[in-house]
Amino acid sequence: PQTNFILIKILLPSLNVATLKENMGKKGILIRDASNFKFLNDKFFRIAIKDRESNIRFQALLKEALAE
Repeated sequence: PQTNFILIKILLPSLNVATLKENMGKKGILIRDASNFKFLNDKFFRIAIKDRESNIRFQALLKEALAE
């Protein structure tokens, strides 16, 4: 099977992927910590592209998590 992924960099200086992953997990959203990928650090994570409804939900919950 083929899956499309989006690699995202966290630009907020005070936030790292471990904290974001925990916050998103509490909201029922799983993100892939990409800090162990070659040339990346604790500011990177990956998500899978799904249907439009799931993507809209992800965006809303990500905004909430970033505001916390």
